[in-house]
Amino acid sequence: MNSNIIQNSELGMQNSKSNLWTKHYINTLIVSLIIFIPNIILVNVLPLFTLSIGGNNTTAGLLTSILTLSALICRPIFGKMLDSKGRRIVLIIGLSLFSFSTISLLAATNIFSLLALRFFQGIGLSGFSTALGTILSDVVPKERLSEGVGYFGISQTLATAIGPNLGLYLYINHGYQATYIVAFGISLFSIIFASFITYEKKTKNTADNNHKDMAVVSETAATTHVSQNKGFIEKSSIRPCIVLLLAVLPISSVFSFMPLFAVERGINNIGLFFTVFSISMVVAKLINGKAADRFGYSRIFFPAIIMMFMLFITLAYANSLPMVLLGAIFYGLGFGTVQPILNTIVIKLSPPERKGAANATYYATLDLSFGIGSFLWGVVSQIAGFTTVFLACALFVSLSAMAYYFVLHRDLVKNQSMQAA
Repeated sequence: MNSNIIQNSELGMQNSKSNLWTKHYINTLIVSLIIFIPNIILVNVLPLFTLSIGGNNTTAGLLTSILTLSALICRPIFGKMLDSKGRRIVLIIGLSLFSFSTISLLAATNIFSLLALRFFQGIGLSGFSTALGTILSDVVPKERLSEGVGYFGISQTLATAIGPNLGLYLYINHGYQATYIVAFGISLFSIIFASFITYEKKTKNTADNNHKDMAVVSETAATTHVSQNKGFIEKSSIRPCIVLLLAVLPISSVFSFMPLFAVERGINNIGLFFTVFSISMVVAKLINGKAADRFGYSRIFFPAIIMMFMLFITLAYANSLPMVLLGAIFYGLGFGTVQPILNTIVIKLSPPERKGAANATYYATLDLSFGIGSFLWGVVSQIAGFTTVFLACALFVSLSAMAYYFVLHRDLVKNQSMQAA
């Protein structure tokens, strides 16, 4: 009888450990969804607003570049804070900075003031996105990591589906002031929900805490272990981030310039692109999260990178909405798989006490990719047009596939063989 009790207890502990849908995980998804809606609204509306006050494609690209530059500068600082001061304080700081710099856009009447405010928004973005990524790595069971990262990505995908359509509707029908006010109002809700992401201490001798929520992370846990690697950059993240850089650099062209691309090609209802892209990305993440955990990353990565390649070939010669929507399907299926796989690899390779630094390194790479890409593709589109932009992007996608094979694939196969042995 005692043995049955012990077995049942161990089974309960195991189920608790593998429970994905804890309150902290759900709150993280909610905050991610809410805050990325105003972020995506601004990404799509600000380039159009820039043109209305005398800017051009290069200036529009610079808006994203300045945002990602400030985020890139601040990510290492926030990464250290996450590992030393705790998760929630960094999350609240980031959300607050982003929210109040959003409402301040009402005072932006020229390019200089717009760039200055985007710089401050980048600081907030670096804080809340790095914190959310670190909280995610804390609360998701290791054996369900790809699945958990996939659902987290879906929350941002839903924001990508809602944000462009809502933002363009508000801007076209009610003007930029109403757009900024709505974006600010939405961002305030993220701060409210972030307050529900609470942390309790993990104690070895408190069985009740283990049974209540095995995914709860100590706010002070980061200070209980001193890592030998105290740098801002987590070394284990460098190799997957090289692949990430080459994959996201071309994606920044789609992220930053689709509204301008549609205007140049005379394509109406471009908001449908983001809807179709979001649906296909949700499908990809629902399927490939579990598939990556089961079959390995490489078997999922390479078909997805082919989809990304097809995206840019399609957009390069697209002159109609159906062609653009076909590209949106390739976009969602491809990038919706590649990005969470690389995110999962970064988390799995990082030591537990360096999760904050690892996530900062990962998101800093995203910042660098978008920052360089947005400016680069803005200049190229101004000089040579969008066909040249998208063909060049297809080349970068090919380079990312090569980098994955030579930098990551062999080591991943070795690690899997060692674990199997």
